[in-house]
Amino acid sequence: MKNIATSFLLIISLTSTSFFISQQTNAQRYRHNAVVVSLPPLPHPYPVWGMTVSRRPAHAVLINNGRSRYYYLNGFYYTPYAGGYQVVRPASGVRIRVLPSGFQTIMIGRRPYYFFNGVYYRPCSRGFVVVDAPRF
Repeated sequence: MKNIATSFLLIISLTSTSFFISQQTNAQRYRHNAVVVSLPPLPHPYPVWGMTVSRRPAHAVLINNGRSRYYYLNGFYYTPYAGGYQVVRPASGVRIRVLPSGFQTIMIGRRPYYFFNGVYYRPCSRGFVVVDAPRF
């Protein structure tokens, strides 16, 4: 009878130990698959001139303007710089098809200018062209 009781206790002990070890293994396995829910805030809510990024923004459109090459996305212009990309002001004459959201309309006399992030645009035949700041 002692052998049966000892065997029973041994089986229960091994089963509970095995269950405990398997639970720890599962916990360790899932601990390494954690998902970051919040990211640290960016230093600026949007890119600023002179700022550099390590990668070209996804979905940026290539714009060739003769001697200059830009990647354009939502009103911001990037050029290759030191192994990454730098946010720059575009040269006059750069053309885009659609104005960035959040632009402001400025009327000087009867001529409309569009302004976004320090850049002025005028309408042209196939969209809009970057121009020098108008004289008020």
